[in-house]
Amino acid sequence: MEIQPYRRWRQALFWISMPLGGLAILVIVGLGATVVAANRPSDNHSRSSYSGPTGTYTDITTRASVSASRTAPPALDGAGATISYDATNMVDGTPSTAWRAPGDATDVAIVFTLPEPVRLAAVGLVPGYAKQDPATGVDRFTQNRRISRARWVFEDGTSVEQVFQDTARMQRTSVDVVTGRILLQVLATVPGSPDFDFTAVSDTQIVASS
Repeated sequence: MEIQPYRRWRQALFWISMPLGGLAILVIVGLGATVVAANRPSDNHSRSSYSGPTGTYTDITTRASVSASRTAPPALDGAGATISYDATNMVDGTPSTAWRAPGDATDVAIVFTLPEPVRLAAVGLVPGYAKQDPATGVDRFTQNRRISRARWVFEDGTSVEQVFQDTARMQRTSVDVVTGRILLQVLATVPGSPDFDFTAVSDTQIVASS
């Protein structure tokens, strides 16, 4: 499914209600300006080593609650253990856990809700399943789809598009916005194995400035 061209979004972008286990996504009307920014990949999976313009930054990822309009069912790993792909895996700081959805996930709404509005300095994610199966050694990153482009949308209607390198590490983009909710939209993915048509996100990061 293709995301509507941005000119359509300028007239009416909204957080639609999507019934899925009580999931409700708030409406935003009147999308403002969009900024297309280059990603800032880190050297590892760390969510605590954000480097940006001079200032004081706080990783507030674990303060956020998260919901996704679609999630893949649990599956078995190489050792026969059951693995879940809940959206909360994106905010647990553990790259070997992941949220996953069937297909290219371009029709999925992922919403992060903070306890209160804050000024953000950066957002980012690990654009795939950053795990090597401990029993079989299979690289889950290349086996599943990886995100190559995504859009972050904020409460004031502004948004940032982020392009990702095809590597299993945290990649961030700078922002300067006050918001209490963030909508993440997958815009494009890189296919994995034909037998694993799933899109995964191991970790996200939300950085506040102070």
